[in-house]
Amino acid sequence: MTHEAIIEKVKKKYAGADEATIHAVLQTLQDVKVDWRWPNQTLSSSGTIHQSSEASEPLKFVGEHLTFEQYRQLSIKERGEHQRQLKAQNRRWLKEKFANLHAAWLMILDGEVIAFGDSLMDYPSTGKLREIGLHHGKRPFLIINELLVAIEESGGAWHSTVYRNDYYPAVHLALHNDSAFLEIAADFDTGAASSFADYDLLLLHSIIDSKEDEQTEGAQHLSQTFEYISKFIIGEIKFPTGEVLRRELPILCVADWKNSPFININPQRTALAGRNIFLELQPAILLDFANRRTKMFTAEQV
Repeated sequence: MTHEAIIEKVKKKYAGADEATIHAVLQTLQDVKVDWRWPNQTLSSSGTIHQSSEASEPLKFVGEHLTFEQYRQLSIKERGEHQRQLKAQNRRWLKEKFANLHAAWLMILDGEVIAFGDSLMDYPSTGKLREIGLHHGKRPFLIINELLVAIEESGGAWHSTVYRNDYYPAVHLALHNDSAFLEIAADFDTGAASSFADYDLLLLHSIIDSKEDEQTEGAQHLSQTFEYISKFIIGEIKFPTGEVLRRELPILCVADWKNSPFININPQRTALAGRNIFLELQPAILLDFANRRTKMFTAEQV
């Protein structure tokens, strides 16, 4: 309630009193330190009323930067927990920044956004993060927008799930680099903005490598926490005609996959293909529910 509103309320109760009289009454109450303050205001020791700092001060990012050596010494799980704590402490600040900048990721240094991107296609590499950190003498925070990790799981076809007569659509993909190649049958989920894969499986097949200071994110799915590392991997799909579409794509590689929430609905799952792969490659996809098959075509074939 504002000061003026209080005056109006008192005037209604004490009809006939002029504004000067009411001001005098309020001043008397203040002089004897009667606590008549309204929400978001405090009374100082001198009796002066002022707005609370919570209501007037802008949001600030809270968090101490780690050195590169401190970050190297953390396990993947500890790095993920560190990220979850940062996001919890700064949830309102991050929500505001992500919304205002329409950002997929933010790089933060000393409480200020120093870089951001509108997709994970330009997510900074470990080398780039290291370069920026060495230049500034401290490791910046790098945080991915949680909306990109959100998954709207639903049952469907193809891969059987833990539910009776329920199947998950599957797509056949190949993930590779210059020297290694891995074919997978990934569960296809249009409710997921990003794509996820088993970190240890990709490491085992030399599709990715491990860097001691690589940026790790901590997130949550189906009320269960997990850690992941965004890696650029060449993804390709092959059509019956022999034509191939391929593109280097950001894949969120989930650590300790076998104990992650990604296998809750399908224990045999090794990857979840989200929208980003197909928005980049742009095939036409037919989901044949009668025969539980996925058919893919090039744009020219449609």
